Amino acid sequence: MASGPLLSDIYIYLVDSKIKEIHKNRKSRKYSVRYENNHRIRYIEGLLQIPISDHRKYALWRIVVPYLINVSKVSYEDAFSIIRVWLDKCSKLKPLIGVNDRIKPDLNAAVRIGYLPISLSDLETENRQLADLISNQMKDDIY
Repeated sequence: MASGPLLSDIYIYLVDSKIKEIHKNRKSRKYSVRYENNHRIRYIEGLLQIPISDHRKYALWRIVVPYLINVSKVSYEDAFSIIRVWLDKCSKLKPLIGVNDRIKPDLNAAVRIGYLPISLSDLETENRQLADLISNQMKDDIY
């Protein structure tokens, strides 16, 4: 029985449906990310300065990659380098197998789809643990 390809197709369909749902919800709420004049989002810039021990795959997909590609407009190669440096710092806190394998697929998706990073207020709703982790680390390490 060829269940492997079928499961892959189902997974792709579900991920695509979730992305469409997120975009639909953002449009219905008149979602906007407030940019400073230089297209920097303070909480994400802070996140890139601190290592985190958990939620790295999520942070990569929902925050860091779309921010670098679609807000800061850095090149693919520069984004890849910035992400690798950040993940290396994170790995010193707690190694995570497989996160580096997510960089290129996440970058490609951000380039292809053009989605924006999650706002801090939406992050507090969608992934409270990560929002708290970022807030606590930024208070301790930056401010």
